[in-house]
Amino acid sequence: MSRNPATHRMAPDDAELRGILEQAFRGGRKDLLKIDSLSRIPSRYSTSFAIEEIRVRLADGRTFELILKDFNRTNMLAEARRTRPASLFDPVREIAVYRSVLEAGQFGTASLIASRADRESGQFWLVLEKVPGVELFQVGDFGVWQSVAGYLARLHEKHRPLIHDIKAAVPLLRYDRGFYEMWPRRALSFASVENESSRNKLEQISKQYSAVTERLLELPVTLLHGDYNASNILVSGQEENVRICPVDWELAAMGPGPIDLAALVSGQWSEVQREALIAAYIEGRGDKISNGPETEKLLEDLKYCQLHLAMQWLGWSENWRPPPEHQQDWLEQAVCLAAELGLLR
Repeated sequence: MSRNPATHRMAPDDAELRGILEQAFRGGRKDLLKIDSLSRIPSRYSTSFAIEEIRVRLADGRTFELILKDFNRTNMLAEARRTRPASLFDPVREIAVYRSVLEAGQFGTASLIASRADRESGQFWLVLEKVPGVELFQVGDFGVWQSVAGYLARLHEKHRPLIHDIKAAVPLLRYDRGFYEMWPRRALSFASVENESSRNKLEQISKQYSAVTERLLELPVTLLHGDYNASNILVSGQEENVRICPVDWELAAMGPGPIDLAALVSGQWSEVQREALIAAYIEGRGDKISNGPETEKLLEDLKYCQLHLAMQWLGWSENWRPPPEHQQDWLEQAVCLAAELGLLR
């Protein structure tokens, strides 16, 4: 996703925002709390929607660094509007995730300060704590990556038994048959294929994709981040005190946990490193590392999830090209995985 500065002034305006924040910081107290100064600038980390960085100084001298994210479609950045599949868009989704799921959690995600989701007025925005840290793809310490894999497993396990309550409160994407089956069709339409041999293999995968769909539909479902790539994970601190903070929950979904893991382990890892990330995920679930049937099943399930992910990015959009940190040969990955799974003849 592109990272361009926001260019739109967003709702709420300065006066309204002051009132909203004064009330939020006051909480249930009746004493007056005044904002001495408030500044807002476009964030260079805007991805799909316009984001502003807000600095607030209270009359008592305290300061706060905040993020305001506006989900009104008019504030969707041009690149995202041009390339994001329209069926995936819901301006309420991320707001509802913070309101109903993350606010009560113990997972290090950004604190919710204020929000509005009003379909009648078209106002959809979040004010969040500005979380310190760097994007995971900038981190060279492999131990931190393993911590992120273990964190993901705990997130999945925590929400697995709650997923039906969550879906009642949040308009999650549903990883159902229709969702899985649209990606091979889109891949055939949009993927950039340079030679006839590759085109034939992509067509073979698409013809056999019902086997992938059936396998994925058999897997237990939980809360998915939906885009658990290294650019959407902030980390700060060191060693045992690392704070892990997934951001951009716009594609939050109800689906199989290994799909998030597939996003994390994709890329230029050695087999030893990839196995270490998977082992960290298994340990995070509370399972013992072994060569037993449960571990073998997870590894096989993960291959199907990785194939789904490759087909999803191949079919994302006709003109979409991933940013450098996501740049991969998704077609080669799809072909290799399909061959391993016996989908190519």
